Amino acid sequence: MANIPVEFSVNVKGEVTGEDFKGVFKAVPRLSHRDNLRRDQLRRDLLGGKPEDASPDAMNVSLVFSKIWVHLVEAPSWWKDSGNGVNLLDESPVAAVYDNVARIEREALEAVQKKSEAVAKEAQEELKKP
Repeated sequence: MANIPVEFSVNVKGEVTGEDFKGVFKAVPRLSHRDNLRRDQLRRDLLGGKPEDASPDAMNVSLVFSKIWVHLVEAPSWWKDSGNGVNLLDESPVAAVYDNVARIEREALEAVQKKSEAVAKEAQEELKKP
C-alpha cells in the first residue's frame, strides 16, 4: 500500500492570542521503521539531556510534537514560522493538527484491518470448498 500524504485543513481561533489559525496540511498516514526511530529522537531532543527526568507535562508535549512532526510533510507558513508549532502560545492549533494526524493514522490502520479481515474471510470460504 502506498503511503500517500493526506490533506487536512485547520481553522481555529487561539484561546490565548485570539489569532485565527487557518491552513492546509499534509500528513503521511503510516510511519516506516526509520520514521519511528526519528520520532523517538525528536521526542528525546525536545526533552533535553535527561529525558527520564522530564515532568509528565513535558513528556506529553514532546510526544505530541514528535508525532506531529514525523507525520507532516506540508504545513502553512504560520506553522513553520512558529517553530513547527512549538513556539505557539495557543494550544488549539496544536490540538487541531494533532487530532487530524491521529485521525489519518487511525483511518489508515482501520483500512488495513478491514482489508485483512476480507482476505481472511475469503480464505476461509476457499477452505470450505470441496
